Amino acid sequence: MRNRIVWVLFTSIMIAACDSGSDFNTATYRVVRGDFLNYIDIEGYTEPLSMTVVGCPPIPEGTVQYIIDDGVLVKEGDIVCKIEVPTFQTQYDEVEANLESSRAAYNLLQARLAMERAVLEAQIRDNDAQTLLAGLDSLQLSYMADNEARIKRLELERNAINRARFDKKLKALEVMQQSDLKKMDLQIKQSERGLENIKKQIDNLTLKAPKDGMALRGLNRSNGIKLKVGDKVYNRMTLVSIPDVSDMKVLISAAEMEFKNINVNDSVIYSFDAMPDNVGYGKITAKKPIGSGQNRTVFFSGGGVTIVMSSAGDQSKVKFFDVEASLDSVMQMPEAGFSARCQIILKEVKDTIVVPQVAVYDEDSVKVVFVARRGGGFEMREVLTGLSSPKETIISDGLREGEVISLLRPSSAHVKKKTFLTKETPVDTSAVARLPLNVTDSEIQVARNYSEIKQCKI
Repeated sequence: MRNRIVWVLFTSIMIAACDSGSDFNTATYRVVRGDFLNYIDIEGYTEPLSMTVVGCPPIPEGTVQYIIDDGVLVKEGDIVCKIEVPTFQTQYDEVEANLESSRAAYNLLQARLAMERAVLEAQIRDNDAQTLLAGLDSLQLSYMADNEARIKRLELERNAINRARFDKKLKALEVMQQSDLKKMDLQIKQSERGLENIKKQIDNLTLKAPKDGMALRGLNRSNGIKLKVGDKVYNRMTLVSIPDVSDMKVLISAAEMEFKNINVNDSVIYSFDAMPDNVGYGKITAKKPIGSGQNRTVFFSGGGVTIVMSSAGDQSKVKFFDVEASLDSVMQMPEAGFSARCQIILKEVKDTIVVPQVAVYDEDSVKVVFVARRGGGFEMREVLTGLSSPKETIISDGLREGEVISLLRPSSAHVKKKTFLTKETPVDTSAVARLPLNVTDSEIQVARNYSEIKQCKI
């Protein structure tokens, strides 16, 4: 009987202890069902999805002699850039001089050939005249002595032979003259084509706008800064671009840790500093795996885009990676170069138990929360967690909607019970005090995840 009385008194004391508390006050959070959202906030800038590029013509190297100011509106056909290649002008002068020399040599050859032809034709006419005279004398051959008649006949034969020789020589002269003239004419045409090609190359150094729009200067490959007069340019290098402002994309420079968490097709929500009421939506479309030790910052002013490459420091091992995102819908399309605050949605779970990350603690290799008890104090309860973010975590087991948990870790004096999902640990109630909660009793619903667990069980 005595032992029974002692046991009843001990049990009464423990029950009273479970309902007791102290003046300890702490911030609490009511467990509700909601949407879990894990996201990254990062800066980006808008860039046209497509643009018309005015590229450097095929030259080994040139110098910018003139380039249009950044952000200027141009009309089709306006000059946007001029390049100087000194070797082109030197080649033009040399070819032009050779052409003039070839033309002079051609004229001289024509004159010489005309003179040779005239001399040969004169010889032919002289021979014809001699033949005619000899023919007149041949009428008297019957009255001449044999020797004289024979001489006249020989003269006629000689004139006939000379005439045949002159005819052959004239034909040969015509063939040789035509050949020499064709060679010289071919040289002239080659020089003319060479001069025309060089002139075309020189004309191509004056670049014009292919369409109406806003002209943006290209970047210098050596320093990443906008091109200016005096900069060196090379084949296929972008000198000026005219963006199509009807469609935009967003370029993001992400640090290495952020880059690893971002995935293609992640949703993105945009806001724009220059357009506070404007909101846009899109998705991650591409990740470029090659990183750099420089972070790209974009400034927009007066229609122009300025890109500044800031180094992460020689001692820093942080790398930045380029990420592209689409701008699928937007209240108002921003201009090129506008800075954009990008909220990249990494994970999203609808209608689940979500609690602040600060309310979850590590206890003996398990996750626990501190649940407010109806009579005061807290119950340290094991929970199973799911996806988490720096701010929130999903509770997959151990909590129910409506329960109240502490955002700060209570002292051991205020922890009245320890409940685990697989076992139950006795509670030291030697220093238990009543805890006034900052929520009403009706707002507190104590969850029993396992029917065999009893509260304040000793």
